[in-house]
Amino acid sequence: MTLVVDWIGLLVTNDPGLGEGFLGLVRDASVVVADGQVVSVGPAGQVADERIDVGGACVLPGFVDSHTSFSPATGPWSSRLGWQVGPTTVVAFA
Repeated sequence: MTLVVDWIGLLVTNDPGLGEGFLGLVRDASVVVADGQVVSVGPAGQVADERIDVGGACVLPGFVDSHTSFSPATGPWSSRLGWQVGPTTVVAFA
């Protein structure tokens, strides 16, 4: 079973070989996925068994916002909460 994410206004591939600039930007694109893996990046309108029309939205496959902020202003609970939800790196800024 294949799935196409179609009519992507701006696709951020993070592969300069696939698109513009160091982010590999592709405009008016589609992405075909099979068995959980991207098998094709191409122009909008690719064919697959299922289709999701994102209506010109920006798509960032695999993007995870992993930033966490700790602040003395939020009190000691912020650091305790951070350890419970799972950040893996904390850097002290002086």
